[in-house]
Amino acid sequence: MTIYSLDLRGMMDDEQTLKVCVGCGGRCCKSFPGSAFPEDFGKTREEILPQLVWALSTQTWVVDTYKDQRFVRPAYKGESQGFGSSCSGDECVFLRDNGCELKYENRPKECRYLKPHVVAEKFKCNTSFNKQEASVAWSRHDDLISDAEQKVKLAEKRKNWKAVERIAI
Repeated sequence: MTIYSLDLRGMMDDEQTLKVCVGCGGRCCKSFPGSAFPEDFGKTREEILPQLVWALSTQTWVVDTYKDQRFVRPAYKGESQGFGSSCSGDECVFLRDNGCELKYENRPKECRYLKPHVVAEKFKCNTSFNKQEASVAWSRHDDLISDAEQKVKLAEKRKNWKAVERIAI
């Protein structure tokens, strides 16, 4: 099952940009997982909720906060709880030695729009999106985050992952 419904092409389409990104060794991914936006999980509220429940149930995605507004992002490696994270940690859970394990179109919006470049022989990344913008986008869907958290916690309590699978279908 694919987590995301939309294929929003970012700025990493050209081969030269991809070479720069690979050459950097994932420095962006080692400092902060990119922020996801509601549209990463679906076009409508009805599409977003089951995808968000599934994502949070994997514990590879977490709910984080920025200035008291919640947003969703990939977990840090070693981060164990999916709710109420603190925006500090290690590298993204999806980062591997050969790059991101997620397909390009399945990455969070912030990651898809990274623009790597070299300045004075140092790698730099810019993006059009960040956790502040993600938290604003999610503020209109805070009830979906709450519903998803509640469904995942209930499934954990009941040890009923079949329920999560039914929701995600």
